[in-house]
Amino acid sequence: MNISIKDIAKKTGYAVSTVSRVLNGKGYFSKEAEIKIKQAAKEMGYQQNPLALGMKTGSLSMIAIIVPDIMNAYYAQLVETCERILFKAGYLTIICSSDRNPDTEKRYVEKLGHGLVSGLIIISSLEVKDKFPNYDLPTVYIDRFPKLKDGIVCVASDNYQGGVLAANHLIDTGTYPIMITTAGDRFSSNEKRILGFSNTCQSRGLEPNIIKISATSEDLDLEAEKDSFDSKISELLSQHKRVGIFCINDNLAAFMYQEASMLGYKVPEQVAIVGFDGSAKSKELGITSIRQDINTICDVCCNNLLSMIHKSKIYDASQTIPVSLIKRKTT
Repeated sequence: MNISIKDIAKKTGYAVSTVSRVLNGKGYFSKEAEIKIKQAAKEMGYQQNPLALGMKTGSLSMIAIIVPDIMNAYYAQLVETCERILFKAGYLTIICSSDRNPDTEKRYVEKLGHGLVSGLIIISSLEVKDKFPNYDLPTVYIDRFPKLKDGIVCVASDNYQGGVLAANHLIDTGTYPIMITTAGDRFSSNEKRILGFSNTCQSRGLEPNIIKISATSEDLDLEAEKDSFDSKISELLSQHKRVGIFCINDNLAAFMYQEASMLGYKVPEQVAIVGFDGSAKSKELGITSIRQDINTICDVCCNNLLSMIHKSKIYDASQTIPVSLIKRKTT
């Protein structure tokens, strides 16, 4: 049974308006009224409705997290970790999946930016050049550095260094390094991975070899890509003893691992594979990967957002979190 302030008013004999002021901690009321009303509320098991309270005060104890694809293992892990941190801080979370659609993402921001939530965490699908409509809401970006107005905090892994680590590891283990990326890779995070890989290859006397496949990392098809992959790897193996593949993310790395195995290539004797994310999938399959420090990313993200909400000191607006290479059986 839901207990209302009317039930408490009836039990204590005070007016509904007095009960409301006591429970919301606003307005004038006597000490005696406060003690009796709070005691009655406790005995009756009264719980405030956060949605109703937020509608009255114009501030909900809720944080919205906009995510491009909740089925993506890396994004899901980010959401779960942020949700846990925010819950401990007294905030509930609303998860909004934009399905990698910039228009959907913008619409979410427009709707949420009018007092429905206390703050936003955006794991963005938008390209760097895109801008959101003006809104006054504490916001933290994860994994993107969009050119937006002041007052928005951006937290991301050191994607450039991840590309450097992958290239050096593949070269140091005796492979000819190539990088494979997917359609729709024009995010600041992906661009930095590609740049780190390319610059490192050049610094070590190799021409960067970047291959883009037509599918996104979520729409990969083993049969559709089989002939193209086989042709490219065969050509490279005719020129080099071993080929090392740096994949833009762990989803693509897992796909390439399956593709190589299906076509009969020996991993890592002929084809070495490095992913990016350090996801549970890469650990399960034994794929070498550039690990993103999800716990630190989420800690920095949530602590900054809470500081913005409470109007206390925040850290630097743009923060880069170190990455590390986890070597497994694919290299």
